[in-house]
Amino acid sequence: MGVDQYRVCELYAAGPEAAGSGSGYRLGDRLVLTARHVIASALAGPGGRVLVRPVGESSWLSARVEWENADSDAALIAVEEEGWRAPAGESVLRWGEVVGADPVPCAAVGFPWASARPDRMRDTAHAYGQLAPLGQLRQGRLDFDVASASPSAREGGSPWAGMSGAGVIADSHLVGVITVDPARYAGRLVAVPVSRMLGDPGFRDRLAAHGVPTEVAPVGAGWYLRLSGRQAVSLAINRQFLVTQETQGIGKVWGNWISPENRDALKGDKDAPLPEFNVEKAKQLLAQAGFPNGFEFEWFVAFPPYFDMGERILTDLRAVGIRGKIQVLEGPAFRSKVGQGRKGYPGNKSIVQNIDPRSGGAKANLGVYAVCGSPASFVCEPQVEALWTKHQASVDPVERERLVKAIQRVLLDEYYFVPIYWNPFVAAVGPRVLPEGDGFHRYWDTLHAPYPWPWEVWEVKADRS
Repeated sequence: MGVDQYRVCELYAAGPEAAGSGSGYRLGDRLVLTARHVIASALAGPGGRVLVRPVGESSWLSARVEWENADSDAALIAVEEEGWRAPAGESVLRWGEVVGADPVPCAAVGFPWASARPDRMRDTAHAYGQLAPLGQLRQGRLDFDVASASPSAREGGSPWAGMSGAGVIADSHLVGVITVDPARYAGRLVAVPVSRMLGDPGFRDRLAAHGVPTEVAPVGAGWYLRLSGRQAVSLAINRQFLVTQETQGIGKVWGNWISPENRDALKGDKDAPLPEFNVEKAKQLLAQAGFPNGFEFEWFVAFPPYFDMGERILTDLRAVGIRGKIQVLEGPAFRSKVGQGRKGYPGNKSIVQNIDPRSGGAKANLGVYAVCGSPASFVCEPQVEALWTKHQASVDPVERERLVKAIQRVLLDEYYFVPIYWNPFVAAVGPRVLPEGDGFHRYWDTLHAPYPWPWEVWEVKADRS
């Protein structure tokens, strides 16, 4: 996911002696981030005013300045119009910090002079390209090298004028705000990193007042941070072959990592699509993610004792260029590490295979592995946290089911969890179990049920002694 069009805003500021326009990116329901110089005229003296026009709105909305910093050239403004409501279709805001030395694909949407129509109303311009992390090191800025069409020269000014304040998005994270159009480069913009603003206590206070999270994730550090990289892992796995080899065909290729035996679980053949096996598509996604030759990760941690299965999965991954080694652990050591969640595998360079037929409904699995507050969590995402918080606060069974299913969709759509197949759990029954013959099947609800149920209702032959 790239720039969220519902968060893109046009700004107008006027003061005693000057006026100007620019761009912004909405953070919360009413809080908009922009470049300080965009609203500088409104700060120059009494009577200054700031107006905001979100994409999709025909009218300007009155706003006020809540925070500004000249050193970082950034500002926060708040929409004051009481009747205005933020669109319902917007994505969850994620903050990002560009790390490493490799260029990172990025995009921004704003309202430059070059996009002005004959009626003088400006349309949007969608700029995309890459961030060069090693540019502007002394200034603490980010070079945005534009790959899309750059505007023609403008006499007496910059054709990019008005693009300032636009949010720069990389790998679905807001990483910067455009502030400068360097005169010596025709196809380059400069952005101030949001990590610099987040270090300002005043900035963080205003975010907190508007309910905007402040957690920052690294961007550009590796495949696991990119949706296309995680999706490539899923596409590489030949699940039908694994079902045949591991379960003699009794298992099922399935689209959810939570068994349908669990209450409120998405059905992996209806509610969630069956995972695709497509080697060429996986290679294409890796190339798009910046890994045309694949990449190396540290460990594939196989679920004991399914080490042969782990080797088969590694073979599938190597076929698309994803290379790693298998880690073989005894059961107690494996459970100990899994119980620590992501902290059990420092460096974010491992792929962990797990089987967990946990009772308590789908929410039990989510509460252990997918929320920030669990010590065993492998996922800590704002979108999941927001849904989980609502789930925990709700006493409406229908609403709780809807939220649990919404969380599963996020985890599957973003490939944080990659389902393999629905395990049949082979069980053995002794000669004392009644009824004799095939009647023992009544203790299992379905062919793929992990455990007999209810556990306490068993009929057995009497002890002859």
